Amino acid sequence: MTVYTVTNPNSFEIEVGHEIVNASGFSYRFQSRIPPNGAAIYHLQDLPQVPSPFQGSVMLTSDNPFDAKVVGYDYP
Repeated sequence: MTVYTVTNPNSFEIEVGHEIVNASGFSYRFQSRIPPNGAAIYHLQDLPQVPSPFQGSVMLTSDNPFDAKVVGYDYP
C-alpha cells in the first residue's frame, strides 16, 4: 500500500485534509496538522479504516502551500 509524505514549507503550522477514495464507493477523510518547516509520513496500511488491498486515490487539500510525494509502497 502507498506511503506518502506531506511537507510544510511555511513558517507556520498548516492543516491538511486527506481524502482516500476508491471506485467501489469507499471514502475516508481526516485532517492533520503539519508543523512549520516540518513533514509527516503516512502509510495507508497503518490506517485501519482503509481496506486492504487498496486501489484508489488519495487527495490532499489545504488553504496553504504544501508539498506531497509518494515515497514508497508497503508490501505484505
